[in-house]
Amino acid sequence: MLTEFVEAGAPEEILYINKPHIGTDKLEIAVKNMRKKIENLGGKIFFNSKVTDFIIKDNKIKGLS
Repeated sequence: MLTEFVEAGAPEEILYINKPHIGTDKLEIAVKNMRKKIENLGGKIFFNSKVTDFIIKDNKIKGLS
């Protein structure tokens, strides 16, 4: 997960310091970049939503309900 944060713009030091801390200002940018990456890969982001079940076909998640 820390690698994903670094790829999204967080400082590289979080990969090797004892108690990693990104900082609120950088966290906001990293999370936005992670959201863009998920959407570019075909994922969808839902706010104010609750997953109650997964639709599984051929051992893969095909949808949510």
